[in-house]
Amino acid sequence: SAYVLNHISEAEKRIVHGSYQEVTYINDFSEVEEDFLKISVHDPKANCKATAQQIKHYESDVYIIASDEEWIDIADLGVNKGTTIRRIQNLLQISPAETIAFGDGMNDIDLFKAAKYKVAMDNAYPELKAEANLIAKNNDEDGVIQTLNLLLGFK
Repeated sequence: SAYVLNHISEAEKRIVHGSYQEVTYINDFSEVEEDFLKISVHDPKANCKATAQQIKHYESDVYIIASDEEWIDIADLGVNKGTTIRRIQNLLQISPAETIAFGDGMNDIDLFKAAKYKVAMDNAYPELKAEANLIAKNNDEDGVIQTLNLLLGFK
């Protein structure tokens, strides 16, 4: 879930709802009683890749990734999509060879490292596409479901 300040614009709210299923609006972050797992910042005016480079000296304390030009994520060390999928693999007793990962942002690099089958969306960053086994149509063209249908022999 995400905690978001009340005063953001409707356009910003749509962006947040596009990334998070559960959104709680608050007046101030001091209202949040739970521990933070991750802080995501969306700033369409900033170059978040440059910002991530500027704060890189904190990487010994926290995980920092600019998922694209407008988003930067800061989390506890060891908290990323790769470590999450590895936990799921352990719970389900499956290996990376039994795992397909889909991604489009730079925060999907660690996810790709945990899966044998790596599918980058057509609109993905070139660095991510270079790591992929396959390029799928983008999300607006149902690229994930089309690729799963193809790989599983349904179409």
